[in-house]
Amino acid sequence: MNVRLLISVALFLISLLAFPASTAFAATAPVLISEVQTGSSAGASDEFIELYNNSELTIDLSEYTIEYYSASATAFLPLGSPTQTLHLSGNLYPKGYFLATSTGYLSATSNLAFSATLADGGGTLRLVRSGSSTEDVLGWGTAKLYETAAHTKPGNGKSLSRVSVDEGILVDTNNNQQDFELLTIPTPSNINIAPPITDPEPTEPEPVPDPDPTPEPAPETPPVVVPTANSLPLAITEILPNPASPATDEDDEYIELYNPNDHEVQLSGYRLETGNSFSYKYTFSGGTIPAFGYVVLYSKDSNLTLSNTSGAAHLLDPNGVVISEITDYEDADDGSAWALIGGTWQWTLTPTPGGGNVLRLPLIPAAKISSSVAKAKTTKAATAAKPKAAAKTASAKAAVKSKAASSANKSQDELAPPDAMHPSVLVGVGCLALLYAAYEYRGDIRSLIAKFQRNRELRRSSS
Repeated sequence: MNVRLLISVALFLISLLAFPASTAFAATAPVLISEVQTGSSAGASDEFIELYNNSELTIDLSEYTIEYYSASATAFLPLGSPTQTLHLSGNLYPKGYFLATSTGYLSATSNLAFSATLADGGGTLRLVRSGSSTEDVLGWGTAKLYETAAHTKPGNGKSLSRVSVDEGILVDTNNNQQDFELLTIPTPSNINIAPPITDPEPTEPEPVPDPDPTPEPAPETPPVVVPTANSLPLAITEILPNPASPATDEDDEYIELYNPNDHEVQLSGYRLETGNSFSYKYTFSGGTIPAFGYVVLYSKDSNLTLSNTSGAAHLLDPNGVVISEITDYEDADDGSAWALIGGTWQWTLTPTPGGGNVLRLPLIPAAKISSSVAKAKTTKAATAAKPKAAAKTASAKAAVKSKAASSANKSQDELAPPDAMHPSVLVGVGCLALLYAAYEYRGDIRSLIAKFQRNRELRRSSS
């Protein structure tokens, strides 16, 4: 009988430690899981976990850890094992936020980085205090561990955010399905402001010294311009994927950004991504871009790579939203820049990093012109060498061809759309052709004129 009693007690204790899926946890804890993102629209590994201090107390986060369990887990520690454990630190002030992000994502505002692990299809986060006290739990998708009912999976580009019952107070009914809502635009935050220190006892004000009869004027502080909600997005305006020698791809490839606003913009959190699959990433950790100004990022500083053929690049804002991207391009010639000019992406021979773009198109190579001229002269010489009989035969053949061509052209003219080309354009092209022919055969023309002059003088002298 005693053995059966001991077995019953042991099974009861094990059931308490296992935390079955439908367990309702204790009353509202001071620190809660407030928002979770399993992946952004730009990348499935862009994850964050946000905590919130729901109390009026300052919380020492060194006593807390965050445990992540896969969807297949059926028990928390000590019977189950988390996939990843995050150890927190620092103070979380009343109504303050703590933000943990996956490595390389929102690094400018992150309080703690972790390896991307959160599965969109299902998983569980548990907030633990002092090693064993469960403070909060969030399960989603196909997770087997949750509070009362798991929430639906968020999907990439969205987040699960805890519902607010009042300004500064978040809901915690121990039901994941009811306590969280789906946000189409995630709002990660790390705002954590220490409360002001108040003096418990009033003190006598210190005597104010007599002012200096000739005080020096205080230096003027320029006003701080805060971007408004109507600010225009930053834009990529020029790239150099194939620098000309002696410049190198490793050091001198660059991407140029432009600020179209009348105020400077903080660059923290903005991210550039390049490569056909956007596998190369660079996140700005600080700095600003001036009003109507440029910032140029070279490959030696960013480790970004620009492909010489069919490359791609885009810019994401701190919320992970793509705000600017280049159009696809073909092979990049040495030293040519792919630039946004007149609203269109096109090649220019004049790179202008940090300045307004200038369109300079490549000229027709001289070798091609010389080849065409030589071909024309060869054809002329061969034609001149033919005997008169051949010329007569050729003329007859040409007449036949001309008649057939005239008939064919007449049929084509009847089918062709009217006004295919303006007559003035044809006249202009004809004039250019005559001028070009006169220039190329100027020696022959001079010889012919000289011959006419000599014949005229001989006729005059003979008469």
